[in-house]
Amino acid sequence: MGLNEIKSLHAIGQFSPLRDGQATFQHTDSTYWLTFSAINQDPHNAEWYLLVDYPLLDDITLFLESSNGGKALGSSPAETTEGMTVGDTHPFANRAIDYRHFIFPIHFARNEIKHFYLKIKSSGSINANISLHNAGDLIAKTNHLSLTQGGFYGILLAMIFYNALIFVSIKNKSFFLNAYYLTALLLFMIAMSGLSFQYFWPNAPHLSNLSIPVFIANLGLAIALFSRSFLLQNTRSIRLHRTFNTLITVSIIALVIAFTVPYANAVKINSAITISIILCVYITGFTQLQTGDNVVRYFLTAWTLFFFSALLFALASFGFIADYYANEFIMQIGIVTQILFLNFALAQQMKFYTEKLLTMEQGASQQLRDQVAAKTEQLTIAMQDLSRLNKRLEKLSSHDELTQIANRRSFNNTLEEEVRSARREKEPLSLLFMDVDHFKSFNDRYGHQVGDEALKFIAQQTRLKLHRPKDFLARYGGEEFAIILPNTTPIGAQAIAQSIVDQVQSTPFQANGVEDTLTVSIGVFTLKHNQMQKMEIEALADKVVQNADQALYRAKENGRNQVCVYQQA
Repeated sequence: MGLNEIKSLHAIGQFSPLRDGQATFQHTDSTYWLTFSAINQDPHNAEWYLLVDYPLLDDITLFLESSNGGKALGSSPAETTEGMTVGDTHPFANRAIDYRHFIFPIHFARNEIKHFYLKIKSSGSINANISLHNAGDLIAKTNHLSLTQGGFYGILLAMIFYNALIFVSIKNKSFFLNAYYLTALLLFMIAMSGLSFQYFWPNAPHLSNLSIPVFIANLGLAIALFSRSFLLQNTRSIRLHRTFNTLITVSIIALVIAFTVPYANAVKINSAITISIILCVYITGFTQLQTGDNVVRYFLTAWTLFFFSALLFALASFGFIADYYANEFIMQIGIVTQILFLNFALAQQMKFYTEKLLTMEQGASQQLRDQVAAKTEQLTIAMQDLSRLNKRLEKLSSHDELTQIANRRSFNNTLEEEVRSARREKEPLSLLFMDVDHFKSFNDRYGHQVGDEALKFIAQQTRLKLHRPKDFLARYGGEEFAIILPNTTPIGAQAIAQSIVDQVQSTPFQANGVEDTLTVSIGVFTLKHNQMQKMEIEALADKVVQNADQALYRAKENGRNQVCVYQQA
């Protein structure tokens, strides 16, 4: 069914509202269409982002329609292509923004109404929260999610290494199998969160779906192996040993199923097998508790917490309950709590078997835990410091420290982006090259400190005449400035240039006891859309700079304090 048919169905009221505003659907072979409309009433933000926070969708396509007529995201006004399609059956590089969830950038003019149409198809269930954010809100949200995810996986990794080190130290295989179980948990969670697709195999979409049933089966195997080691260490019950051998065999069969059965069925079968293994482990632990093994109560507490959090997560994953992210967070809390109880249970078990070994283990364990806590705290502080430094470095690399406007590097990047946008949108692009008249003699007469103040003055006066959000002012070098004017005709560019010349000349410059009149010369060049087709973006950007510079040269030759528009020889 195409977009036009969907729009017709929407027009006659065939769409149903989402339950609690959440796109939650159990597995079917159907394609789902979601639609909503929005108006941008924010006068300061034209760039918005549509966030679909469920990483396990196979195909998701966004179509946009504005008051100027419908068009698919990413197409030019003359094109009638399909909308942007992403998903875990497509290479990760297809996504407009490198993130585990799906983010679609939306250019949203002030008071513009846009109609959104989302086409979703997935071999699994669907449980997505769909929201629209400006850049600041999106960064805050993604930073919060990244901090939460980083803390969770940091704890997992720390405990994996902790158990591995204890195993190396005392050669107790329960610690090795606990490390294996935690590793299986880590692999499962990064697959379900979309991080494995983002970082491990972004160019192999088939592995994204294959990894989930494989990691579910691997998790079931790890649970069976670790639980057998913990619960049967002090028993010779043939029945219990046979039970766990059966669970291990079933887990291996689940691994085979992951490679041979279609994704949707493999996920359901392996999830049912793993949950059944957890139930069997719980029943076996309760049986052992009746024999007087008091250490098992910590083991049962751990698995009780994990079972209910895993059950909620499974129900959300299969679309039976809404808010996948909230249940993912509950799952993470359950895992962290379980890790604490399991490690406590292991410690208590070691005490039960040998008092002497307990004394050694407690000292090493406490020291390691303190080190982990200290390292985690140090890492958190270091990450915060690094984040602040990165923001500072990013600003320094793109801004001129003296005038607090963009520098040449930022100008070069922005110019190429605007040339690309102008060619795509078939709009004119104007560039003003501005030079402070007789600046060398001014500098020699008043000194460099006054000269620096003069450059800041020129930047301030120029900004007063740039009113559009996308008008871009940069210090090109020395006393030269560059102004990018997107979607601006030669007449418009010349008018803005003249207003800057008049503004600078009519405003007295005062600094450090010096009062003088400054003037500027400006060269103007406008790149028209019919000049853009036969050249590469970098070549076009170089041409714009060269021609604007030639116009500036003519303005200075003709007496300065004036505007000169580029004339082709």
